[in-house]
Amino acid sequence: MKNITTILFDFDGTLYHHNLNNDPEYWQFVESLGVPVTQDLIDQTEIWRKNYFANSPEYLNDRDSIKHTHASLWRISTRRKIELFGDYPSETLDQWAEMICDDVESRLSRDGKLGENVIETLTALKPHYKLGLITNRTVPVDFILEQEDITQFFDTHYTAGQVGYWKPSPRIFDRALQELNVQPSQVAYVGDSIFADLGAAQQANLTPILLDTKDRNPEVECQVIKNIQDLLPIFLP
Repeated sequence: MKNITTILFDFDGTLYHHNLNNDPEYWQFVESLGVPVTQDLIDQTEIWRKNYFANSPEYLNDRDSIKHTHASLWRISTRRKIELFGDYPSETLDQWAEMICDDVESRLSRDGKLGENVIETLTALKPHYKLGLITNRTVPVDFILEQEDITQFFDTHYTAGQVGYWKPSPRIFDRALQELNVQPSQVAYVGDSIFADLGAAQQANLTPILLDTKDRNPEVECQVIKNIQDLLPIFLP
């Protein structure tokens, strides 16, 4: 891509993959809070999750309310979901939502794995571009990067929690632009979420690239790749 000198990456779902939807450890933690976990409750939350993210009124309201704030849609949606747990005081649900999110986030590093061809792709791009990693996680990901031996590829890396802005807020890119001394027109951002990644990049005037492994978004007006290594013919023609 002409004029691009810097490529920034999302982390979860783009370079690093895991499956934590309704996993046994999640429900074991919920049960430890004192919530009776039944198969019916598990089924209800899965139906709720699918309906919520299918552009439900609640999702659209939550999405619009955080566009220019530092709020996390994941934490907001978790708070909505646990209302299915039962008739508990609002303060209790607030506390549980934070505890559940913290527990899930603490397990991301050991339940995930680096995507195929990630190291090969980063290795090929590194001599020609500045590279960065920006993720919506709350806590730093330094340990995972070291564990996967990919720290050396990134000229900058940080989480939303470290800067106080969550995608799709374009402010999440401010630190990277400053640290790397680049203009938005020189930067591409690679991510797997239309709402968070594509939305943030467009608002920040970066060049978005959507990783869509299952061809679920043919209508998007940006560069789309199916595999991370598809970046190579784009940036190293």
